[in-house]
Amino acid sequence: MPLLPVCLALALCGGVFLALTAPVDPSAALALLASCAVCAIVGAFRGRPWMVLACALAGACAAGAALGAHADRHARAPQLPALLDQVHADGVVMLGGVLEGDASAGANGVRLRLAVHRFADSDVDGAEAAALTVSGTLAKQQMAHWRAGRAVQTPATLRRPAHYLNPGVPDDRLALARRGLTLVGSVKSATLVRIQAPGTWRHERAADLRAHVRAALAAHVLPRDPTAAAIATAILIGDRAGLDPLLEKRLQIAGTYHVIAISGGNIAVLTVILLGLTRLLRVPVWLGGPLVALLLVLHAGLVGGGASVARATTMAVIYLGLRALDQSAWSLNTLAAAVVGLVVARPLAVVDPGFVLSVGATAAIIVIAARVGSDRRGNAWRRAALGVAAASMATELVLLPVSATFFNRVTVAGLLLNLAAVPLMALVQVAASLTVLAHPAAPAAASACGAVAAWAAGGLAASAALVEWVPWLAVRTPAPAIWVAASYLCGLAAVVVGPHLRTLPGRWSRRLRRSSVGAATVCAVWILAAPSTWRWPWRADGRLRIVALDVGQGDATLVEFPNGDRWLVDAGGLPGSVALDIGERVVAPALWVRGTGRLDALVLTHGDPDHVGGAAAVIDDFAPAIFDGIPVPAHVPLATLRDHARARNRRWGRLARGDVWMVGGVRLHVWHPSAPDWERQRVRNDDSIVIELRYRDVSIVLPGDISAEVERALASEIPPAPHRVLKGAHHGSATSTSEDWLEALRPEVVVFSCGRENRYGHPAPAVLRRVLGRGADVFRTDEDGQVVVETDGATVRVSTFGGRAFPQPPRSGHSTNTTIAKARRREGAKDQED
Repeated sequence: MPLLPVCLALALCGGVFLALTAPVDPSAALALLASCAVCAIVGAFRGRPWMVLACALAGACAAGAALGAHADRHARAPQLPALLDQVHADGVVMLGGVLEGDASAGANGVRLRLAVHRFADSDVDGAEAAALTVSGTLAKQQMAHWRAGRAVQTPATLRRPAHYLNPGVPDDRLALARRGLTLVGSVKSATLVRIQAPGTWRHERAADLRAHVRAALAAHVLPRDPTAAAIATAILIGDRAGLDPLLEKRLQIAGTYHVIAISGGNIAVLTVILLGLTRLLRVPVWLGGPLVALLLVLHAGLVGGGASVARATTMAVIYLGLRALDQSAWSLNTLAAAVVGLVVARPLAVVDPGFVLSVGATAAIIVIAARVGSDRRGNAWRRAALGVAAASMATELVLLPVSATFFNRVTVAGLLLNLAAVPLMALVQVAASLTVLAHPAAPAAASACGAVAAWAAGGLAASAALVEWVPWLAVRTPAPAIWVAASYLCGLAAVVVGPHLRTLPGRWSRRLRRSSVGAATVCAVWILAAPSTWRWPWRADGRLRIVALDVGQGDATLVEFPNGDRWLVDAGGLPGSVALDIGERVVAPALWVRGTGRLDALVLTHGDPDHVGGAAAVIDDFAPAIFDGIPVPAHVPLATLRDHARARNRRWGRLARGDVWMVGGVRLHVWHPSAPDWERQRVRNDDSIVIELRYRDVSIVLPGDISAEVERALASEIPPAPHRVLKGAHHGSATSTSEDWLEALRPEVVVFSCGRENRYGHPAPAVLRRVLGRGADVFRTDEDGQVVVETDGATVRVSTFGGRAFPQPPRSGHSTNTTIAKARRREGAKDQED
């Protein structure tokens, strides 16, 4: 069977995926594997090849399930976080371990990734890592000494990676744990990082080579274009630390980010160069293949063995080995062999976006290359151009559901841009390599090669501007259902494989192909159109819902009106963060999964970054009208956001005290702020918009970040209601949710939006005592995840991501005391830190 290795690889990956998405007992999977082996042996003795094939595929699936279940069990119960729970509340721990990569400079300090072998007084196996940021002015001076492979020791303030508990939002903490990263933290000073031992000879020599590459590019490319130098460094040694995060995001949107991440394309170019050198030097084929394979393995060690590097290098080594033995192997089977080896070594790679993208793109290129290569019409240049264009189109088609699933984005810009980006990447790789080689002995030649590398890298950076000129070339979309993505890929596979099925008559083969094209087309339209987010008539069910999204230490509240209209009050955000866009990564998927494809309005209560940081992505994805309160002309984030909205022709208005809206039978009343009598120079919490939503007998108050002073002024003005739900002001700060406010509003339920293990100690113990003392039920996003308040105007129900609900049986004193005790511990830790 020509495709047997491919089928086995698919079965193995399918088994791993099954174990990661459904509960699987590893022992049961191993028992099934043993049964399949016995049945295969019986089938072989009885001369039944189809029985052997079926047992082989079932056995591969069972093996994948066993591997996946075992690996996922460790990822879901990591060792380091459990040890962190046993140390003092301030989270400061002495760590010892080995650096997994060279130190890199970031916006907030120097970044280290440490494979931990010593945690406080406990020895650990080094299978888990901690990502550390070293602060202080000395960090960048010392970073050259923090090389991959060196053993270091340092005290660090540690915490778990952030994750956001909303339906439809990926669990980033679990995703990082599956890649071996289970803790993040900070080191106060570079003087605290002590090198305990150098790396091995291999690690030290590889670090010397990387340092030489950086020095050569800094001398000959950096003076011409710093961005080009960063791109060349990324392409040669995989170091993307010098890249502007905004440039990385633009390249991702444009679909050309893969060219600056070492992957199949880079390895292919390097392989061609090395094979060309062996031919130039007249090295025999039987020796040249293994020699090039050895150099590729050394290159993989130099740049780090990421999934894409490991996959591409493994495939190249297999190909070169067969070539040296004068054997032929269909490239898809070679890819399958590489996939099997990598998945057996690291089962969790099956859900690693880089691995999936790399394998999918390579498979698409192999199939298209075989088709184009068999067509000998026209000259070589025509066939090469046709091959690049066809490979680009095939890659985009195969990766359409993958991009939508992992990145919520589908781009067609790559179809055009890759025609230029791939040759430019090859030119950068060749020119930068020559720059590095010529740097010690021929500075003039190195300078000339550096100029070429700078020009080509500049072209790569400029190519991303196409999407800014033509935004519709990149579409944001919710992750498709598994059955939709699977149906699409099966349709594509049937289109390719159908004509080669010799057991089918030609008429049936043509019918299969046409139906497969139709099925793939329908699934592609389904992915792009996202009908699950359309405003269907049955969504207007006469109920008002308030959804407090878990956005960490920020605020974002979705209002679903009884008539189906949708408003968003604030959009969350992380101060100073460029790498993580809360609006794009958290808010948008959380809205999509609730059937929201368009927002009628976005209300920004005030301009703090934890309320407006995600607004730009919300404006792009949901096209709302925008409303804010008191203007702050000097506030740059709001001014930038206003320009962003204006460029997209979005309406921008203002809300002030006394504004009243009727939406689907709900009375939306703005109680604060009043029109300003002086120009604000900065954003103030007390200028927050305060909204009351009144639906028959139920009142829901959203107060932004107002303080007790504003609460006292409003306490006597908001009329009473039979049922009241209150959003805790300023995330539960001790300066808000005062006794007067609670006495006036008398809420049955209070919801706090706050981040896990936040450094402010929100919600404050005093606030919790005040609220719980009045008999109100407390829900908080840091413990409960997303909180949904639902009312028909007569009753109130609350449900959460974590499973808690209202109404509910009376709580035991333990849970109340536990809630207050946790807040006290955080407050005590903050006092010690101060």
